[in-house]
Amino acid sequence: MSPAGHSSRRFAARAITLLEIRAVAISLFYAIGTLIGGVGAPALFGYLIGTGSRGAVAWGYTASALLLILAALTEAWLGVAAEGKSLESISTPLSAAEENQAA
Repeated sequence: MSPAGHSSRRFAARAITLLEIRAVAISLFYAIGTLIGGVGAPALFGYLIGTGSRGAVAWGYTASALLLILAALTEAWLGVAAEGKSLESISTPLSAAEENQAA
């Protein structure tokens, strides 16, 4: 096998590994967010309701509303118009960027 063939296989393996690491990172952050929102929020509101204080529950709802507003502002600032578009038209795949650098 030629050295060039060996090099391209190593490059392809490295590009695939980078994509896999990215996919694992995205799924990990999604799982953590789901855990916090799906388990933490009901537990917190259950505790607030259990206190018997209407003020505590109101502050809980206020804090939730502020977090949602912060999320909306973050999306407006960093978001990308992606509706109805393929992923490749929104962002160049990492594997394609790696190939361009090697050339």
